[in-house]
Amino acid sequence: MPSPLQSFFPYHVARDLLEHPGESPLSREQRFDAVALFADVSGFTALSEALGVLGKGGTEELTRILNRYFGTMIGLIHAYGGIIGKFGGDSMTVLFPCEDGEPHAAIAHRAVQCALEMQA
Repeated sequence: MPSPLQSFFPYHVARDLLEHPGESPLSREQRFDAVALFADVSGFTALSEALGVLGKGGTEELTRILNRYFGTMIGLIHAYGGIIGKFGGDSMTVLFPCEDGEPHAAIAHRAVQCALEMQA
């Protein structure tokens, strides 16, 4: 059964917290092989500037657009076994961890398939 922590943390962080209850995670580091995917919204600056001139309504519309976009992208990323490493405005870094003996090429293939579906 998934942990409630997985709603708030990437699974590897949640797993670490569950394996070390009562300990601070700040003194530990985790290293793992992964395929990284970087995604950025093309035309985001122009869109945000155009909506920005509309004032509060434009800002609210931009927020709705981003929430819908990121919701869709996160669903795709999770479907392909990826985890969000970081958000930065309209961009995100996605990690596809190399685990369970799966060949690195297969993980890279999943990452590329995810990226192609994200573009579509």
